[in-house]
Amino acid sequence: MIKIHEGDFDIKNYLDKFPGDDPFVCRIASLFKAYRELIPFADFWVQLDKNKEAVAALSRLGTQFVLYLTDKADLEEIASFIRVAGATSLLMDGKYSLDLECKKETTGKIMRYIFPKPQLAENDRVISPKLKDVYNLLAENFSDNSNLPDCESFCLDISFKQRRNTSRVCGIEDNDGNLVSCAMTVAETENCAIIGAVATGKRYRNKGFGTYMTKYITSQLFREKKKIYLYREENKNEKFYNTAGYINCGTWKEIYF
Repeated sequence: MIKIHEGDFDIKNYLDKFPGDDPFVCRIASLFKAYRELIPFADFWVQLDKNKEAVAALSRLGTQFVLYLTDKADLEEIASFIRVAGATSLLMDGKYSLDLECKKETTGKIMRYIFPKPQLAENDRVISPKLKDVYNLLAENFSDNSNLPDCESFCLDISFKQRRNTSRVCGIEDNDGNLVSCAMTVAETENCAIIGAVATGKRYRNKGFGTYMTKYITSQLFREKKKIYLYREENKNEKFYNTAGYINCGTWKEIYF
């Protein structure tokens, strides 16, 4: 049975029983913290088994869905629900398979930080950058911008999450005040965080800025005793993140309808 968060049915009680350091739980719980009162922009569901124990969770922001599954989840029911839910994309653990027709599917690795706290030299060029500048840097870095929302939507979403402590952005600028590199989290809870993007301007690549920003934001999160994850595309940037203290710990896939 799949139940929606509404009225007297508060799924927070169920989310709290899931492993708080799981990256998919982190994404859903972070979104719940930020958007729980903003229906119809967002919705949240849990799947209950015969004993009314939660075995899966699902979130929607716009038409983008995130799914957390346990081995006890009813995958057939989940797939049937997704087919009629109006999703344009679904992010989930790559070890599970759902019977869904899709236009495209992308996969990648989940990485987890395992080293002690990063040792960093002080740098007075680290700033809290303007979100428009961050967006422009992201657009410059990713050749396929089909998954990048428009600038206004991006800025509204991230600023909204920043005010609710479910996202953070940091950057480093050059002597002229131009944003050189940035790093950001896309989801945060009290004990977990997901780094969603590290980007460096084309003129400044291979000079250590991306590595510094990765270590900088990792250091912040480490100091707050959070388990830290990041998602990378398949066959991309593994050595880069290895040098920053991250190892592969799972897979993700995103399905587009």
